[in-house]
Amino acid sequence: MTKTDKFYLMNDSTIHTPFMSSREKQFISSYNGFTVLKLPYKKEGDDQDSRSFSMLLFLPNESDGFHDLIRRIVSTPNFVQEHVPHRRVHVVRFMVPKFKISFNFDASDVLKQLGLKSIFGSLSADLGGICLESSIVEPLFVSNILHKAAVEVDEEGTTAVATTVIFGRGSCYTPPVDFVADHPFIFVVREDTTGAILFFGHVVNPSI
Repeated sequence: MTKTDKFYLMNDSTIHTPFMSSREKQFISSYNGFTVLKLPYKKEGDDQDSRSFSMLLFLPNESDGFHDLIRRIVSTPNFVQEHVPHRRVHVVRFMVPKFKISFNFDASDVLKQLGLKSIFGSLSADLGGICLESSIVEPLFVSNILHKAAVEVDEEGTTAVATTVIFGRGSCYTPPVDFVADHPFIFVVREDTTGAILFFGHVVNPSI
């Protein structure tokens, strides 16, 4: 049910971008100034892993409420954990834009600032144990550590690392709500049992 509609940018201009919709019930809860959508990830095949994962979209009620919501999330302990929807509800208007984010950076300097320095020097590193002694030609050390993360949300679900989410069904009844993500929002990918946050990002322009 994808169709193009307006997305309101932070500079008060608009773009047209593909939005996905659904008539299924969704995990949604409304709070003071914002609404949260939870998309549970599907386990692949016969995966017996006890862990479960979900993506949360934190949508400010007002288009200019983005920065205030981010401040609340990062400055309030357990904010994410305390605002996870637990019941599926009927949705009147449901619109989530397609988006794909990829980010990478050289983590070497960050790790050095945290105190991890010896592995980067040819004189200080002692990594020879990972090779057969006969194959060591010169001292082994780490030159760079690169970090890359990618999150994609489309009609098939959301992909973060190699896991896929599905929109679920339910039987509990609560008053129907709207979830129209047509302005900047925050997303979180978390492990549900421990509450550990694996990805934290925001979408201010889904067309980029």
